[in-house]
Amino acid sequence: RTLTMLRCCLAVTLAACLATDVGAFQASSSMFASQLAGKSQAWCATPRSMCWNKQAKRSSLLATRMTATAPPETKDSTDMQELKRDMAKLPMGYANMLSEIENIKTKDIVSALNKGEIGKRQASTLTLKRMGAKVGLSSQSSKSAADEAGKSAVFMEGGWAKRGKGSSIIRTVELYSFGVKIILRELKLRKVEDKAAKAEARKEIARDLREGLLELGPTFIKLGQLLSTRIDILTKEYIDELKLLQDNVPGFSGKKAMEVIERELGRPVDQIFDSFDEKPIAAASLGQVHKAMLNGKEVAVKVQRTGLDDLFKNDLQNLKFAAKVFDKLDPKSDGADRDWVAIYEESAKLLYQEIDYQNEAKNAIRFKNQFKGIEWIKVPEVYEEYTTPRVITMEYVPSVKISDVEKIEEMGLDRLKLAERSAASYLEQLSRHGFFHCDPHPGNIGVDAGIPGGRLVYYDFGMMDEISGDLKTGLVDLILGIYEFDPDTKDTTKDVLAAAEKMGILDP
Repeated sequence: RTLTMLRCCLAVTLAACLATDVGAFQASSSMFASQLAGKSQAWCATPRSMCWNKQAKRSSLLATRMTATAPPETKDSTDMQELKRDMAKLPMGYANMLSEIENIKTKDIVSALNKGEIGKRQASTLTLKRMGAKVGLSSQSSKSAADEAGKSAVFMEGGWAKRGKGSSIIRTVELYSFGVKIILRELKLRKVEDKAAKAEARKEIARDLREGLLELGPTFIKLGQLLSTRIDILTKEYIDELKLLQDNVPGFSGKKAMEVIERELGRPVDQIFDSFDEKPIAAASLGQVHKAMLNGKEVAVKVQRTGLDDLFKNDLQNLKFAAKVFDKLDPKSDGADRDWVAIYEESAKLLYQEIDYQNEAKNAIRFKNQFKGIEWIKVPEVYEEYTTPRVITMEYVPSVKISDVEKIEEMGLDRLKLAERSAASYLEQLSRHGFFHCDPHPGNIGVDAGIPGGRLVYYDFGMMDEISGDLKTGLVDLILGIYEFDPDTKDTTKDVLAAAEKMGILDP
């Protein structure tokens, strides 16, 4: 009941903040944060359980990050108070991870930060390095950028695992407080008249949004990937940053990937593959891809991240509650029949389907068969005997992103022909077959020189869907109505509106 009330309060706050005075909203959110910290102290004082005490400490830590006021008085030593203040300045994911590790010696780092000798990012980086050394993650000899990135990825993966098994209340506060802060910063830009200054400030917000989504974990990385294709919703600054989530997500260790493969396939990796590259060639929100040799052929082996079920359960509860609130607050004054809960339910279903790699294998085979005989579409071959719910092995087909115009021109491919083929491929999927790729961001569609003019290469078949009945026929009518429209000879406006009604996107 407490969690439901908290979700309600935070969801309404997030939904209403676009229409609220920024100054007043900041004051109210500070008051809420202070009240949350007060509740945390009350929980600590009651002899219910040690678990409450632990949650209270976490809530208090989060509350200090949401409000500008000083944290409540405690009996902690001066060093511990300095440590808490320092950790409150860290990104939320790192703070949650480090807050549970005792005996952290950060005196020098905190001192340098307070004196202005180093910035917040440098302080957090130094702290993470110290912790990496403590838990044995740091290399004694290598100082390369790749090693540093690997350590950061391990920390991030560890943070996701902690969130999946952690408190639902803490997760709820983390999600909504992050969303509110990003929206408030964007709202403040309305007062900025200088276009260059506004663009620069928005770049910084977009960067923080991307980093925040990475810390929040796979559910929200998927959200960022979706938004990265919506140039009709977000400005260029946000699109440019969120594009990085398409195929630039920190991976996990190759040894961990090999452990998953051996557990899933029941044999050591060297008995399965002729060779296996421990370094991933790509990492995404739900898994990462490694190159390998199988019976003399180059293959791509996708391995799923661990702990996704726990994260999804927590995150989807919050998103479902937000969908219910949006349903109540959305006036639908534009005539669109939006059902936010139905959108959530469909997205949640697809998300769970996406983490079943055997389902992805079936989708890939079906998708390949429906384009059999079309030479300008390439779908990698699936090796079913080397595929399980958490590992999928496919033909290795290199390509360049369909959005990488510079490389496409360097390859001498016909951009106009590629655009026509992209449109035709989706018309085929939607209008003829009804079975279509639901996640067509540039990380999942590539281009190669397999035929003159260029060939489309599709990847990642975990998120697929099918339309039929009135929805499919209505879509065909809608497309034909738009295509055949001519203001002088053929006005198809009524046909288009009737098609939209048949599809259920407009009220009769």
